[in-house]
Amino acid sequence: MAKVKQGPATKRQRTMEDHHAKEQDRLTKELVEERRGCTKAEEHLRHAEEHQRMIEDRHAEKLTEERQGHAEVEDRHTEELAETDDRHAKELQDLPPVRHKPNMWAV
Repeated sequence: MAKVKQGPATKRQRTMEDHHAKEQDRLTKELVEERRGCTKAEEHLRHAEEHQRMIEDRHAEKLTEERQGHAEVEDRHTEELAETDDRHAKELQDLPPVRHKPNMWAV
C-alpha cells in the first residue's frame, strides 16, 4: 500500500491542535499548582512533626525534673526518718528503768 502524503493542515486541524495545546498548558499549570500545594502540605507536615517532637522533648524533660525532685524529697524524708529513729532510740536508752511495785494482791 502506498502512503498518502498529507498536505498542509486544514483550518479545523489547526484549531484542534491549538485546542489541544491550550488544554495541555492548562493541565500542566494545574499539575504545577498541585505539586506546589503538595510541597506546601509536606512542609506543614514536617513543621508539625518538628513541633510535636519539641513538645514531647519538653514533656520528657519536665517529667525527668519532676522525678528527680521526687527522688530528692524521698531521700530527704528517708534521712529525716533515720534521724528520728536514732533520736527515739537514744531517748529510750536515756529513760530510767521502770520499777515495778510488788503486787499486794498476789497470793
